[in-house]
Amino acid sequence: MVNFNQKLEHACRVFAVSINQVCEDTGIRPFALYLHATDQLPLKRRDMLRLCAYFGVVDDYFVNARIRYIDREKLPEVLRGFITPRRRIMHYEENNEDVPMLLGEKALAEYKSMLAAVYSGKQQ
Repeated sequence: MVNFNQKLEHACRVFAVSINQVCEDTGIRPFALYLHATDQLPLKRRDMLRLCAYFGVVDDYFVNARIRYIDREKLPEVLRGFITPRRRIMHYEENNEDVPMLLGEKALAEYKSMLAAVYSGKQQ
């Protein structure tokens, strides 16, 4: 599981800035970041929004454990060639649901029976 510290360090590495530079640019006190990182006192909402805006990520990126980043340096060279050289944080949100619950119960049952038919080799 990726925590606040790891996400902040990764963001600083991607944008080639120090944490002190981030604090200077956003107006967030370094001690406030330290207190948040050590789970002693949460960062104020407006400071968290400033931090997210600074790095161009969604508002709950640093506190939502389901949002993970993709470390460009760890990707194979072939994949890195497809990524634009622009500095940005690539991230995704982990989703543990098999099928979105936008479907009704009847549609979900039909979907499951269709999958069962496909896996058993039958066509409907």
